[in-house]
Amino acid sequence: MTEARQVLIVEDDEFLCGLLAEILTGRGFVVHQAHDGARAMDLIDKHDPEALIVDLDLGHGPSGVDVIGALGDRAAEFGVLVLSNYPSANALSPGSSLPGSVGFLMKRRLSDPDEVVEALEAVLRDATPSTPTMPADVPDELAMLTPAQFELLRLIAMGYSNDQIAQERGVTLRSVESLVNRLFVALGLSSDARSNARVKAAMLYARVMGVPRSAS
Repeated sequence: MTEARQVLIVEDDEFLCGLLAEILTGRGFVVHQAHDGARAMDLIDKHDPEALIVDLDLGHGPSGVDVIGALGDRAAEFGVLVLSNYPSANALSPGSSLPGSVGFLMKRRLSDPDEVVEALEAVLRDATPSTPTMPADVPDELAMLTPAQFELLRLIAMGYSNDQIAQERGVTLRSVESLVNRLFVALGLSSDARSNARVKAAMLYARVMGVPRSAS
């Protein structure tokens, strides 16, 4: 009888973590759950799972990027699937990257649980994941944004004015105007007679990340 494969889900959203665990258990996996990076490393040492499903942003403490990085040379022993709202590791932690063998799924673009199962099976086969480390349609400019720029872009996509962003962040309007201008430069956006950079930025975010629901 084939021994059930073990997978560790590293996700700070306990509801989503439990939902994924239920789906994978139903597919025959033995599932372990960690809601923070420190716990994840403990469970990796304890259970030696075949695969990891990791969110990049784990709230306080070590991030998913840190967990994957801490594996070092051991990373090749695991099938690793990233499931995140961030389009790249760099968007969460500037200058960071993930191994090319890591699978990548965007949370907001998932429509079927089978997508997670299929991507997990791909990394377990040591195959080139059907979803590469960075989704193919994520522009380089977006992937290279700093976390602060990425959050600013999200607020713009939500329809926030510069005044509202200033109130949200507790900074001056002039500071926000400067930050927004630098963001548009980073994205390679400019205004013309047919459209403006703010609309283009919001559309870019929505295309890649989906329409943001809240500022929380």
